Amino acid sequence: MDGARMWLAVALLAACNGEGKDGTGPTDTGGTDCVPQTEIPYDDIDQDCDGADLVDVDGDGAAAVQAGGDDCDDDDPGIGPAAAEIPYDGIDQDCEDGDLVDVDGDGHDGLPAGGDDCDDEASGTHPGATDPFGDDVDQDCDGADGVDFDQDGYASVASGGNDCADDDPARNPGATEVWYDGVDQDCDRQCDYDMDGDGAIPLDVDPGQITNGSPCDMAPGPEVYWPADCNDADPNASTAFFDHATPADGDVDVVPGTQIELFLGDVDNSMTISLVDAQGDPVPGAFRSSANYAVFEPDAALDWGATYTASFTYACGASQATFTVEPEPVPVDPAALIGNAYTLDLQAGQWTEPEFVWELFLFLLNEQLAVEVTGGAGDQVDLRFGSTAGGAQDVCVATGDTTATLAPNPDFVGDPVSVQTTAMGELLAMHDVVATGRFSGGGATLTHVSLDGLADTRNLGNALGLGGAPDAVCQFLAAFGIACEPCPDTGDATCTRFAVEELHGDAWAGSLVPRTVDDIDADPNCP
Repeated sequence: MDGARMWLAVALLAACNGEGKDGTGPTDTGGTDCVPQTEIPYDDIDQDCDGADLVDVDGDGAAAVQAGGDDCDDDDPGIGPAAAEIPYDGIDQDCEDGDLVDVDGDGHDGLPAGGDDCDDEASGTHPGATDPFGDDVDQDCDGADGVDFDQDGYASVASGGNDCADDDPARNPGATEVWYDGVDQDCDRQCDYDMDGDGAIPLDVDPGQITNGSPCDMAPGPEVYWPADCNDADPNASTAFFDHATPADGDVDVVPGTQIELFLGDVDNSMTISLVDAQGDPVPGAFRSSANYAVFEPDAALDWGATYTASFTYACGASQATFTVEPEPVPVDPAALIGNAYTLDLQAGQWTEPEFVWELFLFLLNEQLAVEVTGGAGDQVDLRFGSTAGGAQDVCVATGDTTATLAPNPDFVGDPVSVQTTAMGELLAMHDVVATGRFSGGGATLTHVSLDGLADTRNLGNALGLGGAPDAVCQFLAAFGIACEPCPDTGDATCTRFAVEELHGDAWAGSLVPRTVDDIDADPNCP
């Protein structure tokens, strides 16, 4: 081969191998003899003769990781170290350790990424964070402002919330209360045995269920107390139990002009009273009520000797009272009454004075008064008052004599008289006592007896636990606005006015022996 041919072959071979005249080889980027070809990225060869290997395919200014760069997706110009990361989309836009799932960097992935951080933009909010109650922020991601251990949506009382049982999701302020099971489901801290919220508890509740200091204990102190409730579905019922009615069931000798009264233990606006005769026909009349009292006033006087039934309704129930009006009075012969004797039980009457406190004195009256007709003529009868104990006259108590006028016969009104009895063994003197009543059944009994006068309280202080001072009882009464009056026999202000009505005088087989103070003082058997 001649020299010219040899040179041409070498030149052609060099051109085919990409080798230029300058002998720089396949990575030569400055040679003038480079023939452009399709660039293959990341192979360290400049196929397209642009002066460098292709290491940034998407042209975002960042070299691909294949070429030792930090662009994790060199086919997408939106992905690279300089790109803005979009959290929770499953794409690592900024090529930093995968998709952004913990925006606030608190170590907990956000909820959109399947994590447990309920606010991935606040580093102080995540499971386990301190959650103070009252800022309306759920810092610990338990579903409530404050600590909600049982995950029922209500913060515990301990953390400042209102969930009274944070270990039980069935108990919280949104739960439905189950009454009478001893469990406070709705966390209202109210008594579980008081459904109507009136402060009273049904009678059938086991007292052992009520503990001292609990919401059901209605009184402070060491004792457990609650008022009884007759109807726990009605806040107006509570303690409005039946107290008494007049006339009472079974009463006889009721006066024709009587009114029907109902007394309850508490306020009740639902009371009613109706009255029918023995044939069941309604008796017309007017009804009115106030607080715990109701009254029915018949339009006309009831019939002599007739029987009636009063029906009462109230929030705590209903009751009836059947009573009989007294027979039409029959005039009596005063002379025929001589020797008749009767006993009066002072505890069984209707007391009206001393106002407010008369009940305190009732238990002291342990003897009965006795009344005997000792004479009679015209429209007058002579009466003797004494005291009985155990069915016999108490001869250590003075008797008192008076005259009564039959006006109109058989009703009587007595002149003032001094009467004595005992109260828990202490002498009780009553002055200026006016007795009224009626001789019924031809004089067989006394009915509608009333006594009104002055009672000397000087001996009653010890019996009432007030001390032995003569004015001890009067000082007590003064606290109720009741002033004592001078007693007729001493002038000392130790007497208080008393009044009792509707006493019944049963026949007594005994007889009253006259007894004066001198007689008693001279009797060695009298203390």
